[in-house]
Amino acid sequence: MPRPTFRHAILPAAFLLLGLAHTANAQDAYFANNATINYTVNGTAYVGYANQADLNNGTNPTSPTVALVTGGSIGGYLDARNSSTINVSSGSIASSLIASESNTVNVSGGSIGGGLYAYDSGTINLFGVGLKAVLTNPNYGDYSKYTLMGSLNDGTSVNGKFLYLSNGSNARFTLNNPPPPKPRQVTPFVGLVGAGLLLGKRRGSRKRQS
Repeated sequence: MPRPTFRHAILPAAFLLLGLAHTANAQDAYFANNATINYTVNGTAYVGYANQADLNNGTNPTSPTVALVTGGSIGGYLDARNSSTINVSSGSIASSLIASESNTVNVSGGSIGGGLYAYDSGTINLFGVGLKAVLTNPNYGDYSKYTLMGSLNDGTSVNGKFLYLSNGSNARFTLNNPPPPKPRQVTPFVGLVGAGLLLGKRRGSRKRQS
């Protein structure tokens, strides 16, 4: 599969207020088609547009599925849009992860250097063990700020990571922990059968002894 073209772009104005603006980078990557990132992207990875002009103007949007896997690294943000699906199971994101425009991001592993942001009907799903989100500031600008705890499926800790959910924009997140194991139960019928067999063995043993 061919790698995306590299250009530079800007972040939406909402992120300027949160300090997420970055200097334009000629090595930013645009993913308009399905792709697996198992190599190094030196800049920011934008999912859902083919180039800077389309991103800036909101034209020609696409809805690809992109996976960040072992061997993959992103030197800036992972900025996902346009009902795309992002699956992060390994690799690394140097800065923040952003879900927007009805996009879905599934995170089960890998490291994220910055925060996790969801706005404009974006969804972030975390999969791991002991995952919790504590609301620490319901009015952090236009966002609700959560502090995460627990670890992802690959064992990566998210303790102390921040998740920001845009207020009033239908953005959401989910925490997916494995269900607790069900206790092993012995039915009364099985227990009676077992007791009957044991009693029969004891009686047989007494007869042989006599």
